[in-house]
Amino acid sequence: MLWVGARPARAQIPGSQTVRFFDSETGLAVEPQQVTLDGTAFTTRDTRFAGAYRFSLTGGEHEIQALTSGYRNFVFSLRAFDTSSGAEAMVDPVVGPPEFSPDAIRKNLSPDSALVVGFVGEDSTGRPLSGVRVAALGVEAYTNERGFFSLKVPVAAGAADNATAASITFSKDGYRTDERSNVDLYPDNALKYRVRLQAGAGTQARDDRGAPTAQQAVPAKPDLMAPVGQLLGLLLGGRAPGVAPQSTPGEIASTLVPKNWRVPSSIRVGRDCKTPVTCAAIEVISLDHYCKRVLPSEWIPAWKQEALKAGSVAVRTYATWYYNSRARVSYDICDNPSCQYFGPRTYFTTDLSVDATTVAVLTGSDGIVVKAEYSAEANDTGCGDGKTADCIEDPVCAGMRSRGHGRGMCQRGTQRWAAQGKDWKWIVQHYFPSFKVAPAPKEAQP
Repeated sequence: MLWVGARPARAQIPGSQTVRFFDSETGLAVEPQQVTLDGTAFTTRDTRFAGAYRFSLTGGEHEIQALTSGYRNFVFSLRAFDTSSGAEAMVDPVVGPPEFSPDAIRKNLSPDSALVVGFVGEDSTGRPLSGVRVAALGVEAYTNERGFFSLKVPVAAGAADNATAASITFSKDGYRTDERSNVDLYPDNALKYRVRLQAGAGTQARDDRGAPTAQQAVPAKPDLMAPVGQLLGLLLGGRAPGVAPQSTPGEIASTLVPKNWRVPSSIRVGRDCKTPVTCAAIEVISLDHYCKRVLPSEWIPAWKQEALKAGSVAVRTYATWYYNSRARVSYDICDNPSCQYFGPRTYFTTDLSVDATTVAVLTGSDGIVVKAEYSAEANDTGCGDGKTADCIEDPVCAGMRSRGHGRGMCQRGTQRWAAQGKDWKWIVQHYFPSFKVAPAPKEAQP
């Protein structure tokens, strides 16, 4: 990740931190062939883990680069940070695992079952773990020598919104059982997992439900990461200074942001966050793979591809805005719904949608990346029935009960417009008429 332009001066915190490198597709450990710190070869390993380096960082930002055969060049910036959990760097392979290829996935899809696939590794070594039992809704499978498993789970066919909720367990003698509850399974779709099991006994329970935005009402709350002027405006109950009126959807005046904002190649996600500014660890991940983890938690993976593509642009733009605003010194964005929900899994359909719109973001007339907001149901939230909170005419949502703040893109509206044959570019432009999509991405075949 290369910084563009100057960042505001911030407190400098000395410290020593471990960074572990993993394959973003499999979740297994990666051993970089060369690691540099600020342009100088770095060889200090943390021998407790595979693919781990121990960095002693003193004040300011440091550039770390990892070069690994078969993987994309990974460059990111890191500061010392006040967490004992360290950081994980997820490196993208040039070619993903054959088990995740579109052809391999498609040939196992069926309208009466959900496909659950993934890789399981050992937490301390990051190596593949064979013989792990994976079970859900009465069916089971075991991981092979690559740590890969494939499980076809019978589910009822139905409307796109109706997922089958399941619990999925990963178990092996000598390791703690990993139990995932509230997992959404969809027919004719594939759910992808990357799991690491810890040595020991007992069960580690995790709730894998997505963010509530597309499913239920979300109470309005001030954005704690907003610029100071905007936050003061919210607290005072009026429109924030320097922010365009609601009729111009969410655009931030150029006086509040630097002119050199850019789309990053990677983003640092605060993990296990209690609030937007109190996170326990850091995960560095490419921007598109970040979007693949967010989109199925904020949108419904069974929706039409054009709706999911539109959502991917909103998710990527929102993350880019946070990247340039910076949540804290040590990370760019939190992992919970206070920012965007950064989930533990991906889906075949949402992966395709992110790939189809790669690098596309929304900018204002001055070329600045904007804060592209969205909510579940934007109807009748201040401008009357059939309109969003930004007073955008939205007839497909007329008569619907509002869910969320109503600004920007209506998530359920994207699905309704897609069902009427509108493509993602039309949908994005409909909800953000004052913005433009830039740069124009290549279209990918679903």
